[in-house]
Amino acid sequence: MYPIARPYIKLSLFFSLFQFWKYFGNTSIIEFESIAKNVFDRTYAVAYSSGRVAIQKLFEAKQIVGQDVAIPSYTCIVVPYAVELSGNNPIFVEPSDRDFTVPISELSQHAGIVIQTHMFGEVQEFVSVPDNVFIIEDSCLAVGSSCNGYKAGTIGDVSVFSFNQSKQLGGIGGGVLLTDDKKLYEKLKSNQECKIGFINECKNILKLLLYWVYYKKWVYTLFKSFGLSKKNDDNFSLKDCTLSTDCSKGLSFIEMRVNTFLLKHKDVILKERKKIEKWYDLYLGEIKGVKRFVYSSEMALSHCWLILNKNRDIVRKKLYSEGINTGIANEYSCPTTPYYKDKYEPSLFKNTTHIGDSIINLPYYIGLKKTDVAHICAVFKRIYEEI
Repeated sequence: MYPIARPYIKLSLFFSLFQFWKYFGNTSIIEFESIAKNVFDRTYAVAYSSGRVAIQKLFEAKQIVGQDVAIPSYTCIVVPYAVELSGNNPIFVEPSDRDFTVPISELSQHAGIVIQTHMFGEVQEFVSVPDNVFIIEDSCLAVGSSCNGYKAGTIGDVSVFSFNQSKQLGGIGGGVLLTDDKKLYEKLKSNQECKIGFINECKNILKLLLYWVYYKKWVYTLFKSFGLSKKNDDNFSLKDCTLSTDCSKGLSFIEMRVNTFLLKHKDVILKERKKIEKWYDLYLGEIKGVKRFVYSSEMALSHCWLILNKNRDIVRKKLYSEGINTGIANEYSCPTTPYYKDKYEPSLFKNTTHIGDSIINLPYYIGLKKTDVAHICAVFKRIYEEI
């Protein structure tokens, strides 16, 4: 059974968790922030429990309230939620049919504050915008991507990265905000929540161990045979689109240690993911009724996604029955989710609604071999042609 994703966990990572003296104080946080700012080419880094918390805390630190914030309509729902929870108003902008993202220049026509999402690793071409436009760069899906020499995370006034399981550097959680503004950095650090709970740390160690065991192929397959594996990956589905106020949990030592490990191995991880990307490109080829995104050599894909013209639910069920788990990130256009649907006209967001209704993600993680990708692609093609 192939999972849709799995964390990059090496045995050496567990040995670093036995440095018990780092459970006290902020040593692990300082180490993580130090390597993060160097890896992402920024002056300052502030760690958070997630990317959305970083966005919310940014607005609070800058005392931005009651402002319009332009956001692509196809993005993770937690982005506009973070804007809402900070007392501001998200303005959704529909991308063109050719891609998932909206250029900064277009976003800036709708508001003086913009959140540029590099969806699935695609970085929009950087163009100059008015000096009074504040750019928040959502780079959570774009570690290792660039455009015309501009690296993801270096374009905005601030940038945000995430380390949950679905990202290029997928761990067990955590996020980071980066900036070159010293005054902003000092404000963010002064309000940083660094309380580390012993019980939560124990839970995170257990979570890491379970991930390490559960996502081994034979274990995952065994769970599937007993009906215990998660049937398809429905994260980022409509049922998840509820406005949660639970955005204030403190930082985790274990998450910081895992994320430091991932940053130190970034080049190896991206190199391996690039190989898998090329295998999918080789074996998928052209499929009638399937839209594949045309990506550049500067992209580092976070997912292998397809836009289907046939019934997605049937395709996913048949793939699952043959041992291939799939994802649907994201199964919605933000303005048409239950929370926002009465505030926006659905006809204005036909493109992203179609993407949300039709997208499917195939397995994409380090550990896949060329023969695995060839098998996944062959099964997908056969099932799709049979429907």
